Amino acid sequence: VPRVVIFRDAIIDLFDMEMGARFTSKAKLGFMAILNYVGGAYIYIRREYAVRIKVINSSWRTANNKAADFMDAGEEAAEGGEGGEGGDGEAGKEGEEAAKEEAAAADKKAQEAKASGE
Repeated sequence: VPRVVIFRDAIIDLFDMEMGARFTSKAKLGFMAILNYVGGAYIYIRREYAVRIKVINSSWRTANNKAADFMDAGEEAAEGGEGGEGGDGEAGKEGEEAAKEEAAAADKKAQEAKASGE
């Protein structure tokens, strides 16, 4: 039984208990229709946009890791003086390549998930 049905039934039971005879069968059917519609919309959005949300989360983690690495590199450069900047160029290129590979892997995963109908 989907969680939407459990939630809908719980809300309908609550209204039924609290309102008693004032909660007519028409009101019950109306609330059930509204809750079914909202629950169906929630399920649709979660199913259709799950892959996109995963890609956004992955990108967000990558961006935060790069920002942390950048801050660490800035602190190391400040401690080491001006001579510490020479090795950062190559490390930066490696980081960019790793980020591109990760983005490509995420895109491939998203395409596979979309093709399989998830």
